[in-house]
Order: sequence, then C-alpha cells, then structure tokens
Amino acid sequence: TSEPPDVLLLDDADSAPVDLLTELVGRIEQGNFRARAFLSARTLHRLPVARLRALGHITLVGPSELRLTRAETIEAFGRRAGASARKLYEKAGGWPAATELITQWLERGGRFGSDDGMLSASGLGDYIETEVVAPLSAEQRSALVHAGLVGACTREMLDRIDPQADEGRHLPEIADQLQGLINHSNERYDLVPPLRMWTKHVVNRLPTQARSQALNNAADACAATGDIVEAVEIVM
Repeated sequence: TSEPPDVLLLDDADSAPVDLLTELVGRIEQGNFRARAFLSARTLHRLPVARLRALGHITLVGPSELRLTRAETIEAFGRRAGASARKLYEKAGGWPAATELITQWLERGGRFGSDDGMLSASGLGDYIETEVVAPLSAEQRSALVHAGLVGACTREMLDRIDPQADEGRHLPEIADQLQGLINHSNERYDLVPPLRMWTKHVVNRLPTQARSQALNNAADACAATGDIVEAVEIVM
C-alpha cells in the first residue's frame, strides 16, 4: 500500500460532495488520517466550520484569509494596474475576484470615474449578480441592497429603511453566507466597496419614487442613530 500524503489540499471545498467531507471528518475523528488537511473555499457557510476547526488537523482557508492587503494589491497588480494600483485597492477592497476583474478592465484602457460605468465595463456587476447575489432569497437580496446604502449598517438601521419588511433579521445570515464580503464588528455590518457599489447601482435603477423613498429612509436611519455625516452623504 502507498504511504498516505503528508498534506491534503482540497480546493473549492464548498462544492465538494457531502460524502467526501463526511468521510474526511470521520477518518480524522477516528485517528485514521495523519495528513494535515487544507480546505480552501469561496464560502464557508455550507461547511461544518466549528466541527472542522475543533478537529485540529484541518486548516480552513476562506474569503477572509484570501483578502488582499493594500501592500499585497500593489505588489501583485502594480505592474498591470500602473499608476492606478492604489485606487485599485480602494475600489476592490482587497477582494481577489474584484481586483482581477478591475485590473483586466484597466488593461483594456479603463479609467476610474463613474462606479456604475466601471461595474458594467469590467464585468464586475455581472459577476456579483451571478456568483454572489444569485443564491440569496428575494428578501435577503432586498436587505443587502438596503444595507449597502449606509456605511456600517445595524439591524436597527435596516429596519428603519423599510419598516414593513423587518429586514434587519436577515443581516446575520447574509453576513454568514457572504463571509469575506461583509465585515461584522460591534453589531455593525459593513459591505466591501464593490458590493456597496453594486447595491447603489441597483438603487439607481429603481423608479424615481422608489429610489427617492429608499434614499430618504436610509438618510433618516443614519440620522436617527447619530450618523449625521453619512446621512448627508446619502442625500447629496
């Protein structure tokens, strides 16, 4: 029989068959697996994260671990992005997929200006629609769009934006599904820049009355919680 590997790397673990993950966990728990396992996944919410980490033999590499720092963005994409490398980090927020798509757009002659224009021309808007937002329910999608109208949203603020929908309850589950794309700290949920751009793009396409209502409610929600500066920026 061949010797077992010292290291096992499973990429796209969130797409792996359930039976495979069940067998891996079972073998580790039984002491029949001596290799160090590395599981890489674009999203971790489909995996038994707590159980896997408790085993001690598995390292999970999720969206948060894959996020690029400013220095890493400049080092890895500086030659391709040129003088726009620093702006690239501000727009992509360290999200690897967004960084690559925006860089390709810059290489094709794109120039930073309108966020709506960049989302469309770079293909980033389509990517968010198909790869990020598509699995969300209609209620979750609506909550995500409204959360993107403010800087760091709380459940209370989200409920104020659409008082009839009780959308604040969706924030924790959305943050769990979109790990690495929503920063959660002190009960506040802050979307990475590309996701915020996309939510504003969606709002801009609403009928005039619906758009005005959403923006005014978002500004009122910020003002009610003391975020006056954010409230002013929303209605500007």
